[in-house]
Amino acid sequence: MNCSLHRSILRLAHRMSEKGRPVKNFVDAAYEQLIISGGDSRLLLGEDGLNPYGCGSHPNEQLAFGSCTCSTPSARGVAAAKAIVDRLRRSRSTAEMANSIRTEQRMRLKTLLRLPKEVDVAITPSGTDVELLALALAAGGHQRRIVNIVVGPTEVGSGTTLAASGMHYDHLVPSGRQVESGTPVCSQLADRVTLKTIDIRDDRGEIINEVYLDTLVTEVVTEAVASDAHVLLHLVAHSKTGMHAPSLECIDRISRNLPNDVTIVIDAAQGRVSRRGLREVLNKGHLVMFTGSKFYGGPPFSGALFVPPRWQPRHRGITTLPSGFDDYFTAAEMPESWTEVRRHITGSQNYGSLLRWEAALAEMDAYYRVSSETRLVILRAFEESVPEIFNNAEGIQLLTVFPPIHDDTQTRLLESKTTVFGFRAHANGQALDRKELKEIHRDLNTAFNAVSTQSTMSRRFHIGQPVPLNDDMAALRIAIGGEMIVRIAMDLRLGVSLEERIEWMRAELLHLRKKTEALIAMRATTHASPEPIPDATLVVN
Repeated sequence: MNCSLHRSILRLAHRMSEKGRPVKNFVDAAYEQLIISGGDSRLLLGEDGLNPYGCGSHPNEQLAFGSCTCSTPSARGVAAAKAIVDRLRRSRSTAEMANSIRTEQRMRLKTLLRLPKEVDVAITPSGTDVELLALALAAGGHQRRIVNIVVGPTEVGSGTTLAASGMHYDHLVPSGRQVESGTPVCSQLADRVTLKTIDIRDDRGEIINEVYLDTLVTEVVTEAVASDAHVLLHLVAHSKTGMHAPSLECIDRISRNLPNDVTIVIDAAQGRVSRRGLREVLNKGHLVMFTGSKFYGGPPFSGALFVPPRWQPRHRGITTLPSGFDDYFTAAEMPESWTEVRRHITGSQNYGSLLRWEAALAEMDAYYRVSSETRLVILRAFEESVPEIFNNAEGIQLLTVFPPIHDDTQTRLLESKTTVFGFRAHANGQALDRKELKEIHRDLNTAFNAVSTQSTMSRRFHIGQPVPLNDDMAALRIAIGGEMIVRIAMDLRLGVSLEERIEWMRAELLHLRKKTEALIAMRATTHASPEPIPDATLVVN
């Protein structure tokens, strides 16, 4: 969808909402546009029907091992989103109905995740937009400089560092307006912000020692506070390659020693967290960034900020969001208790965000309907299968991961199962660079001509896009997400028993390995891709 159409959709929605009229004609014609509207350019689809990350807006034949990047919605998610379109079509006041649905979504999200009652839930168009809202809450109530410390900048959202600086991170904002990326959203706020980043890998791409990293984080925080700045410190609760940093012990020490000078925000945007862990950090008073579009398999993008009482606007002296924030947030996305904040927001409804969150909630609900015992069996099977299948693969080197924790009394930040495995690729003794890995990523998601439509090369695999490890090295990623877990738990077409369905997963992981090996070998000899199947509509069971 081009930008002018994107803006036209939003303007039409705004006019319909102002008049309180149903959006029948608008909704009838615009589902495909709606689901990818109200965000930034990452949502827009190319000629192949895929966004820049290789996902579409409708179910397709991809085998989904890329939830650490984003997900193509399932039939379940699309049905849920279209049901909302129907509700809006039948409503006498589109705006009132949208407000009601937003209230429902916040309550369902709190219920599904078992969040503490007193925690507020703010909805945002994407996980990157959450950075702006967290920054505004940390900055409110005082005029001190803000030192925003982002841990693992290359392994969190691509626009994180710009948004954490109070800058536009894309040329297209959720309101549909064109802006210049890298310019301030609100100059008064951005002028107060100093960004500090702390890498979590060394020059060789290896994981930095946790004790050293905790010490470095503490030093940066202490130095910032000594300069009379307020600190917004990120804890990444699952980076793109599965890392957790700094430690919870480090965060607890900083919070105890500097309770009035530091705001802690937990970056749980991957969604690879335990509900118990979420409750624990929220009860400690930490902000939490979350999305329904990574682990849970909702369509890209859908963000949320969980706000404990201490950081809610009424306790921060905040009555309005900074100027320019209307381009990102609507009143309906903010909690009902944020009365003054909502009253000052002038933007119209964000129907794209509304639909995407409805789809994400449907996926979350399906995931938690699977028994915890069954989920654990599938997660452990994935955790064991990937190293077993890929460790001896030709041209593939798995990255080091944190060892699995099987003792439920232990806590490693917020997550104990290994659900993401990164890997580097080598051809002719040389590591493939990020550009070459992007080609591998694309080709894995392409069906190629083969003797049999059930062959390895005709399969389409969506995996995690390349993530930089340092200036020279990058890694692709294999991940399991909630939608895949539900499929293995429930889809009898994959096998009558759970054991048979787990074997199906293992077989597909083996096909993924073989296709990856073939693509690497091809680049070692010809530096070219095989011939794709024109307009492929293969369905792999």
